Amino acid sequence: MAKYDLIAVQPGRAAVIVDWKTGERRPKRAWLSARLQTRVYRYILTAAGAHLNDGRPLPPDRIAMLYWFADHPGQPERLPYSEEQYRADGRYLLGLIAEIAAAGATGAALEDEFPMTDDERRCRFCPYRSLCGRGIEAGDMAEPTLEEADLEPERDWPDRIDFEQVGEIAF
Repeated sequence: MAKYDLIAVQPGRAAVIVDWKTGERRPKRAWLSARLQTRVYRYILTAAGAHLNDGRPLPPDRIAMLYWFADHPGQPERLPYSEEQYRADGRYLLGLIAEIAAAGATGAALEDEFPMTDDERRCRFCPYRSLCGRGIEAGDMAEPTLEEADLEPERDWPDRIDFEQVGEIAF
């Protein structure tokens, strides 16, 4: 399953998956290409995107992923797709699924490979924290943590963002 920011389709021609990123740093192309998000998004659109193309499958070479960066609006990264990448992604994703299914079927504990952190503060905003018995739902990012509640914002958080001072980005 994938939840896309935007898919732009010219039926019968091409499709572009647009994903916007708000981080300050612009990742390298190789890192973006290898991301699971890139691989899953392009694979799923190829395998199950016919309903967006008048009922016809979208060939991989007609699909691209475009990362748009809020801090670098004039430097998007376009990652085209190919039949070879589609086949490789299919093998990789099916391998991951088989590995997860095998671990579940044999009762193998993934906790051995992915131990829980001892620092529960790291779990504060995790949407999966109920699975580890560390709360029912993720915390509200707007609420200060216990450590933050004793701080004076103007004195102790001088680098907080003042959204009134952030300029608009033309596009």
